Amino acid sequence: MNNIHQDIAERGLTVVVGCTKSGKSDHLLVLESRLKIKGLEIVFVKPGHSGRRGTVAWRSGGKTERIISFAKVLEVVDPIKDEIDVVMFDDAHFLDSGLLECVDILVRRGKSVVVAGLNLDCNGEHIGDIRDLSMLADAHHPLYGVCHVCGNVEAKATRSQRMKNGKAIGAGDIFVVPEGQLFPVCREHFVKPTFESSLVRIKGGKGKKDVLACKKCAYEFPIGLKPAKCPDCGSRFINKGNV
Repeated sequence: MNNIHQDIAERGLTVVVGCTKSGKSDHLLVLESRLKIKGLEIVFVKPGHSGRRGTVAWRSGGKTERIISFAKVLEVVDPIKDEIDVVMFDDAHFLDSGLLECVDILVRRGKSVVVAGLNLDCNGEHIGDIRDLSMLADAHHPLYGVCHVCGNVEAKATRSQRMKNGKAIGAGDIFVVPEGQLFPVCREHFVKPTFESSLVRIKGGKGKKDVLACKKCAYEFPIGLKPAKCPDCGSRFINKGNV
């Protein structure tokens, strides 16, 4: 379904977008192999997760030769010297708000820039600078997944759905959705998360204390704590004073 035989915009911006598990990172590797045949020098920029610093990697022959780290994406600009032809950003939705300026500087310096990221988050909202970059792009590579619900490859999964205990839920922090809870779904089967839930009391057994839990995602809190909303699924508790 995904067309990997696409060229990038020379000395311009190419944006690769798609839902989770649509092959964005693999697509960059395919592009890299084709560009290497042309003798172009490429670096990969990848954000850090969970507070870790991001990295810029110089690769040769499919192997990483040198890596530097960065805290803010604008720190990427100076280390990328004249001999670099192509700069590829993977997981760009995790990068900070300096991405637009960073990309603009690199393109003005004559670099071919490829940015890959999620089109929408699991709450069905635009994420990071991807939408703005798509509007400015010289070339677009849209990618699609296979729907986790219907499995129909023709349906073109374009949404990322968070599922827990068989239920579609949102996320209070889209950057810390646990592994194994995010799935590609088509438009028909995407469930827009709601952000209301209830606190329920769970009885402890055999010496264990009772706890409170979010009815929607089962996130637990100690008795005595009455949060306004769940930090896991982002739902507002409508009964926080009545448990």
